[in-house]
Amino acid sequence: MTNEALVNRIQRGEAVNESITALYENNLPFLRLCVRPYKVFYPEDDLLQEAYLGLYTAALKYDQNKDAAFLSYAEYWIKAAVQRATDNNGDLIRVSVNKRQQVFQYRRILDHDHQTGATATDADICNLLGVSEVTLERIRHADSIMQAPKSLDTPLTHEDDSP
Repeated sequence: MTNEALVNRIQRGEAVNESITALYENNLPFLRLCVRPYKVFYPEDDLLQEAYLGLYTAALKYDQNKDAAFLSYAEYWIKAAVQRATDNNGDLIRVSVNKRQQVFQYRRILDHDHQTGATATDADICNLLGVSEVTLERIRHADSIMQAPKSLDTPLTHEDDSP
């Protein structure tokens, strides 16, 4: 069955569970593609569950009279559901979506430099991100905040404490 036929069955209330399951399984490679950018922050299985909810929302809201293919329409709802879940279930310290995206871009630049063996200067990084040096410092601060939380049992070590 085509995506549009499955969506039509879902909207009519006919075999909803089977139809949404078939829609999910038919489009699983597409869903994996949509959640790929967020795999840095959360396990893929959790992200796919959120994508499933976005797919279901798209199926309910899809208007077949418009000239858009279902997957083109659903992509917005899938990404919105995944983004909302990552924002709501995020870190102990909240970091805005915009800043989180900038940190992700910053990390990609650093990873690329590490793989190629190059070292980009602050000016190069600012140019690539399209930000000022002050904003780059804020991105670095947000990156340090977004690191995995430390245990309270972990001893603090300072180089100034040595006798």
